[in-house]
Amino acid sequence: LEAVCPHSKWEVNGGKIYMSEASMAMALAGDLGIPAVCVSGDQHVTGEVKEKNPAIETAVVKHSYAPNFCRSLVPARAQEVIFEATRRGLTRRKDIPPYRVAGPIELNLLDSETHIPPLKPILAASVTGRTITEVFDKAVGQFPWTAFGKKVMDHYRYPGNLSGAKKG
Repeated sequence: LEAVCPHSKWEVNGGKIYMSEASMAMALAGDLGIPAVCVSGDQHVTGEVKEKNPAIETAVVKHSYAPNFCRSLVPARAQEVIFEATRRGLTRRKDIPPYRVAGPIELNLLDSETHIPPLKPILAASVTGRTITEVFDKAVGQFPWTAFGKKVMDHYRYPGNLSGAKKG
């Protein structure tokens, strides 16, 4: 977890696999047979997804030096790099296999109050299931910050309170 903003990582099968948000999204799409064709980010995230799926296209648009410190390409250049990598990925989409994690799967999310290492398991016990989608859904439903079914979260109301400031 040397990437910029390494606030969390997924621990799969007791640490046999670790996944960033990017590779988790890639795996969820892969469960549906959909290949992720391009990922952009710093050298660590792009390296991680390339390790998991060597055929994927990547766009390195920043260089991470520490959890909250990086050197980014200027926006116009970053857009060009992302556009070209995405174009290559879409052109080669039939040659890029979906990233799949074979089941059975055990999953937990590692995080911390400061969102930087050291990270610890969020759930007291990892969730288990047959597919990454099944365990992801189970895990998300158990996170302490998850409140599915709540009509209004906190004090935010759309479109009346776009600032998110609490109104008295």
